[in-house]
Amino acid sequence: MVEVFSKFKVKIIEILPLRILVIFWNVKLKYQMNNIRIKKIDKFTVEISDDEKRWAFHRDRIPFYIEGLKHRSKSVFTSYKLDLISFQENDIVFDIGANTGDLKLYFDLAPMHVQYFAFEPATFEFKCLKYNLPNEENLFQLAISNFNGATNLFINPGIASSSIIEPPCYLRIDQVVAVKLDNYENQSVIKLIKIDAEGAEPEVLEGATNLLKKTEFVAIDVGKERGVMEEDTEKDCLRIMIENNFQLFARSQSHRHTLLFRNLSFIEQN
Repeated sequence: MVEVFSKFKVKIIEILPLRILVIFWNVKLKYQMNNIRIKKIDKFTVEISDDEKRWAFHRDRIPFYIEGLKHRSKSVFTSYKLDLISFQENDIVFDIGANTGDLKLYFDLAPMHVQYFAFEPATFEFKCLKYNLPNEENLFQLAISNFNGATNLFINPGIASSSIIEPPCYLRIDQVVAVKLDNYENQSVIKLIKIDAEGAEPEVLEGATNLLKKTEFVAIDVGKERGVMEEDTEKDCLRIMIENNFQLFARSQSHRHTLLFRNLSFIEQN
């Protein structure tokens, strides 16, 4: 009965006008003696703020942020097992499927300066990404794949699952530009590439064979998100990473199924 009520409450919240939804959450937060506040930006966008920062995202994703920005960013960071990596100031980080920039949020709140390259093809999420990180220069509205050219992007912003591979459900199809990560191989040593391509992770890796040679760690979301059948990408990603001289370093199967790889060349150098 409790589970049924919880699902009913979630459905009610989803259909509330945004103005009422914001009031609802702010009253709840105030009752909890919380310093977090939410405000409406436009029809679909909200901003959450606390004592340290403000952050914009889709209205349907409020529950992910309701415990604060530090909690949200740490949840994303640890779900990829990135707490096992020793980061240094000015490390280069590539964020593939950056969404609204939650990975960079973690570094900002640490605080630690990293050279951040973000790739997000969906228009809504990219708008929030630029709003959240106004001082970052390397934010690109591009899909990452194994070719350079135009492609379809199947849009589903509320659950942050837009993909260049047709999913079981989506709101619309946008035309976007896709590029290979090897277009950026002129970078020096890369500490981390994080990949969440909603099922297109193998294609991202196939287009990055040269860049991978100078990358120490790669973290990949391999959950069941590929195509209409919602298949996982673990087997294909494992094969490609092993072929490129990477070793599985850690895995997580909490709310997100992720694999963390380390380049064997860097281990040999040490």
